[in-house]
Amino acid sequence: MQVDGKYENASKANIDESLNNRDLIVFLRRLLEMQMNLGIHFYFVGGCVRDAMLGNKTFDIDIAVDGELARVREVLSPSYDLTASILDTAKLDFGSYQVDLAQFRSELYEQNNGLPTVLEGDLQSDIMRRDFTINTGYLLISEASIAWMTEDEHKSEIELTHAHPSFHEDIKNRTLRFLHENSFVEDASRLLRAVKYITLNQLNMDTMTEVAFKQAIASRVIEQYSPNRYRQIILSYLEHKRGIELWMALHRQGLLIGANPNFEFKAFELALDYTVDLNPWEIKSLLLLLLYEANLTFWYEADKKISQSAKNCATLIHDLNRGEVMTKFDFYQILTKVNPSCMAFLRMTNQVSQNIKDSITDFLTNGLSIKLWINGNDLLALGMNPGKEIGTALNLLLEYEVNSGLNLSREEEIEWIESYMYEHRD
Repeated sequence: MQVDGKYENASKANIDESLNNRDLIVFLRRLLEMQMNLGIHFYFVGGCVRDAMLGNKTFDIDIAVDGELARVREVLSPSYDLTASILDTAKLDFGSYQVDLAQFRSELYEQNNGLPTVLEGDLQSDIMRRDFTINTGYLLISEASIAWMTEDEHKSEIELTHAHPSFHEDIKNRTLRFLHENSFVEDASRLLRAVKYITLNQLNMDTMTEVAFKQAIASRVIEQYSPNRYRQIILSYLEHKRGIELWMALHRQGLLIGANPNFEFKAFELALDYTVDLNPWEIKSLLLLLLYEANLTFWYEADKKISQSAKNCATLIHDLNRGEVMTKFDFYQILTKVNPSCMAFLRMTNQVSQNIKDSITDFLTNGLSIKLWINGNDLLALGMNPGKEIGTALNLLLEYEVNSGLNLSREEEIEWIESYMYEHRD
């Protein structure tokens, strides 16, 4: 019995995740060994502890290091490929699991652009540099904590090693509370994270946090944030299974810089019913491009894949709006090179006229199926001389079929070529 493809892919994904989880556990036990032998202490911290406490599966493992990170890199580098980040952390991946190690530190925000000066710190300064109380749980690595962190369901209670005094209460009540009143101003990305945490975990801001949140939005502090880092955060939702929901939440708060403020998500969802089949990533990338349809250059210097899509869509808009009268064949030549995602963009964007959209619909209905049955070898067999004339004749035949809307049979195409050769004989 043949297994349905999607179930086969799902089964493979489960096997891959299981193997990645096993590799992650091996790595965490290596840290435990270093902890015992080198006197360096490692703590699960931040989002992974928060998610585990809320009963959610986590794939982003943040580890705080009480010791020299350089020494940790030195010991691990023969066995693991660690990469450094802009904030001097060590990162590595185990498939869908991402691990980020950072030494205890304090952060000084001097320009309020989200890029801090990193200084040496201790546990207290490391706690206070974080964004919200629910991200201040520290759990020392041990066999018990490794098992607790990597199991699918967190049925047992575990005692944290350190936490902000409000941590347990805020986790219990699902409250989002900042650590100090200047939080959103010094790092505007916390506005984005606040929306993400609230959306994914059904949290509510406490009163003081909500006031500061609204004031920061009104002051447009997000526009002072690093454009490149902002794009990275927004693009990360392309890979998130609830990415569309996150963009909707950011859009409601006015936190999608440069996006159409009047974009209607409901209309987008309805329009998807009338377009080609797209995979989840393509649907999200389509939505992102439509949100920025009048400002596609915003993504030109971003991730290569979305950058190329934005450039392709901008080129298509330019080519289709070039002002001259276009034949069906003109549209055919442009649209046959368009991928499904860009085709959907053209049908849904407001940057082309309804007449152009009607021509696109006609292409999809009638023109897309038109293909030549014959080729250059057939023309040689009919006695046509090798060279450019063959290409010219085939192109004219295709143009005739497209403009007339006729999908000729092989025999009819040969008759057309014979007539063409008769008319153009010396």
